[in-house]
This record gives sequence, C-alpha cells and structure tokens, in this order.
Amino acid sequence: MVEQEFIVIAVHGEGDRDTVNTLQAHRDKMELQRLVQSGVSVKDMEQPDEPPDVMIILRDEVHDKRIEHPVHSWEEVEEWKEMIGWDQDKRHWKTGAKVKVTFSV
Repeated sequence: MVEQEFIVIAVHGEGDRDTVNTLQAHRDKMELQRLVQSGVSVKDMEQPDEPPDVMIILRDEVHDKRIEHPVHSWEEVEEWKEMIGWDQDKRHWKTGAKVKVTFSV
C-alpha cells in the first residue's frame, strides 16, 4: 500500500446515484415502448441499481504523472465526494483539491 498526495484534475461521470438510476429507467422505458410498438412481447423489467460510471483523474506533482482511477461502487463515489467536494445543487464535481490517497500496488 502506498499513500501519496495528488491534485484532482477532473472527474468524469455523474456522481448522483438517483439521477443515474432515473436516467437509465427512462432509457429502459423508451426501449420497452419501442419494442412493444414493433410487436415484441415484453414482461415488466425490474430496474436494477445502475453502477457508477465515474473516472477520477489525478496528477502526481512529484513525478508529474497522470493517473486515471475508475470508481467501482456508490460507496466509493460518496467517499470521493467527501474528499474532493461535490456541489449538490449543480450536480458538479469540484476540482483542484489536494488529496492523500492510498493505492494497492
């Protein structure tokens, strides 16, 4: 395990779980309507909890390296929100924060 300090350059992806699930439910509904209109018989689909699609982009100032870290769970999304900042009203990630992160090597 290595702990290192990084600067957050950017964060790509939606950080709000409810928004992600709502948008996917809408896409699924539109797809079901399209299938029904084309004559395909479909059963009601249960809406799963969509996984996060978030990529944290960090810069190691010491070695001047860029690191892309994919987020794997909503719990991890919440941890990153606390570390770097999240504007709930704008649904916008904050950037420029210095964070200490421990990665398994």
